[in-house]
Amino acid sequence: MTKVVFAMVVLIGTTVGCGGGSSSGIPSQVQVSQLPALWSQTVCDQNFKCASTADIMGRMKSDCVSMNMSAWQFVAASVQDGEAKGRLGYDATLMGTCLSTLAGQTCADWVTGLAHPPECDGAFIAKVQVGGACQSDFECIMGHCDGADSSTKPPTDGICKPRLAHGAACTFADTCVDTDYCDADAMKCVGKKAGAAACASDDECGNSCNPDTHQCSEYAGCSVGPVTPCGTLLSAVGLALAFAAARRRHRRR
Repeated sequence: MTKVVFAMVVLIGTTVGCGGGSSSGIPSQVQVSQLPALWSQTVCDQNFKCASTADIMGRMKSDCVSMNMSAWQFVAASVQDGEAKGRLGYDATLMGTCLSTLAGQTCADWVTGLAHPPECDGAFIAKVQVGGACQSDFECIMGHCDGADSSTKPPTDGICKPRLAHGAACTFADTCVDTDYCDADAMKCVGKKAGAAACASDDECGNSCNPDTHQCSEYAGCSVGPVTPCGTLLSAVGLALAFAAARRRHRRR
């Protein structure tokens, strides 16, 4: 699993781009340029239908949309950069299926924070082998992008490195497979926790750890602290967003 808020929100029911629409109003093909608005509205509709009052903590749906839009604007730019460099492909049809599946999930599935339609990851087609240059996790066929820094001019490439398998020994700086985190007590990769499980950090959860309840939260808008500007930007269902990679790079320094 790299580093603006928009006033205009494109509603999910708007017909955009190529192909026909699904029953949820999401087009069958979601182009990269459409992804920030369509993802944000889909996720936030689910949040405010399913997430608990304790997780939402008085926020408005517009807060959730704005924060997700900010994150996904960065991701969309990263995907376009990867495509231009031949490091990444993007499947608009799979992304259409991904968003339609998310929109149709029951709250019982959504609130675990772990429900993850395979089409969501499948829409990003990595082309860089382990050891190759990269700017984001999306570009790495096996593993993650370590050491990339998009803040330099020109951006500094990282290197694709393998993730540690479930059950492997790890340290805080290591990166486990997407479904796991590095347990500081056991010092090994263990499965991420579902919604409402006890937690101490976001890494342990499918989405985030509520700092007030100390439970894994299904709310996927921004960090679930007091209603103040959010310090951590999150997507839904554990996708490898650029912000997660930025946090890992910061830990290693």
